Amino acid sequence: MRQKKMVAIVAALLTIAILGSSALATVDISGSEVFANGETIEIHDGGGTGTYINALSTNISGYTVYGGSNGTSLINGDTNVTMTGGTVAAIYGGSKLGGAFSGTVINGDTNVTIEGGTVTGDVYGGSEVSGKLSGSLITGDTNVNIDGGTVLSDVYGGSNVSGKLSGSIIMGDTNVEYAIGTVTGDVYGDSNVTGRCAKSIICGDENVTSYIPPRPTNEDTGITEIPLGIPAIPLGAPRTGAASTGLLYCMLSILGVAGFMGIKVCRRKFR
Repeated sequence: MRQKKMVAIVAALLTIAILGSSALATVDISGSEVFANGETIEIHDGGGTGTYINALSTNISGYTVYGGSNGTSLINGDTNVTMTGGTVAAIYGGSKLGGAFSGTVINGDTNVTIEGGTVTGDVYGGSEVSGKLSGSLITGDTNVNIDGGTVLSDVYGGSNVSGKLSGSIIMGDTNVEYAIGTVTGDVYGDSNVTGRCAKSIICGDENVTSYIPPRPTNEDTGITEIPLGIPAIPLGAPRTGAASTGLLYCMLSILGVAGFMGIKVCRRKFR
């Protein structure tokens, strides 16, 4: 009963919040934060002169980078953040929800790949949910792959949920693969839930794999590739939506969650 109430609460918040959503910019740099808004971005160094993304000229050294958006939004597709050099404070594959009564839907997978550089804080495959009564829904998998560089804190396959009465739902698996020696802190497949009465639901498996570099191939180890798990809901364009399309997509995503919960296909996990 508590599980169903949690899903209902988060779903309702997302529905209300998405009503007020608007079209997203391509890449937004605000304060000391970067929001990719679903666009594929690469974090790289500037030859010793700073840290940059793609071809943009803003030095983002010490910034926090999100593959998703800032606040209430819909992203219809995957998020992709790759780091090859430079220094940032933290990386999230998902979005940031810092305000109360806010919600985000990512209809796809989140992908974070670190091949070089330094992350001084945490790395999350999911979203940051710090606003009161806010919720994040990711319809696919979260994937974190750390093949190089250094993460000086912890790594989570799920979300960072610190807001009171807030929550995160990941309909697929959380997958973390890392090379031994790249992560100074701990590595978790689940979410980091610290908010009062906050919850995290991961419908799929929590997979954590470590290996001795260089990265082994399937032929070397006999390990098969990680399956994709529950597919994203095939909604098509637009990639980012405003109020009318946002409500439709959000409702379809919520129906997907309710369906899996109702027939008990999902294995619900709470942290």
